[in-house]
Amino acid sequence: MSLSHTVLLVGSTAWLVLLAGCDGVTAPQSCTTFFATGDRTGWQLEGESVALHVASGTRWYRCPAGMVWAASRCQGQALRTDWDSAVAYAEEFSEKSGLSWSLPSNRQFGAIQESGCNNPSLNPQVLGGLEVDNYWTSTRTLHNARFRCTLYTHGGEVDCRENRENPHPFFLIID
Repeated sequence: MSLSHTVLLVGSTAWLVLLAGCDGVTAPQSCTTFFATGDRTGWQLEGESVALHVASGTRWYRCPAGMVWAASRCQGQALRTDWDSAVAYAEEFSEKSGLSWSLPSNRQFGAIQESGCNNPSLNPQVLGGLEVDNYWTSTRTLHNARFRCTLYTHGGEVDCRENRENPHPFFLIID
């Protein structure tokens, strides 16, 4: 931190003003530039559209719900739904695919957070189509039945006082 000072003369009174700056503090790098093209450290691809997070054992659909992985990226538009519709989508996706898909919990989302970068706080070389937004999690809150939890992808903060009727994107996992 740097300090500088200025002396102000007001009438016959001199005032010493100290100014402090935070020039030694830098914001974390964006994960979009932090990871080199193709850097999927800690992940294994299972086909084109599913990635296994090795440390947690959780399989993630690589795009937010509503988008598809094609031509090496997520394409389409992410769905933005209320929490109940997101859960219903996961159930329907499970029926049609024959696999057990669900929304990730706060813990599962936390396991894939990147500490060395943010904006978004996830590896975009693995999970594509990332917008900085609140993403639904499966974790329920004890505060009130009308609230559910979301994870804000800029820095990875969890908020469990999100009205379940608000529209948000979401990811799907196989646990």
